[in-house]
Amino acid sequence: MRLLSHDARFFEVPFGLGQRACLTIGTLGIVINSRGWKPFYVRHEMIHHLQNEQLGMLTAWTKPKWFVEGMAILSVRTHVQSYLGHLRNIAHNLIAGMPA
Repeated sequence: MRLLSHDARFFEVPFGLGQRACLTIGTLGIVINSRGWKPFYVRHEMIHHLQNEQLGMLTAWTKPKWFVEGMAILSVRTHVQSYLGHLRNIAHNLIAGMPA
């Protein structure tokens, strides 16, 4: 898997990328702009890359959008829920340690 980081200005050029933070290009790699280096963006695109590798690019591209995006969104949601639980624990511990 290849990750290519690029300046956000690259994404403003009209190549059909719009304002995307990341873009998976088949099995060639993932293009990530400067604002895309967040775990949920990278993880989402890595799932798309794996779909292209495991299912084959043609199969992945012809599957219903709910299937392809659902798989990527579910992986991100699971990660985010775990992270939010961790933050809740930190906040709880901080509040518990505060004087009344």
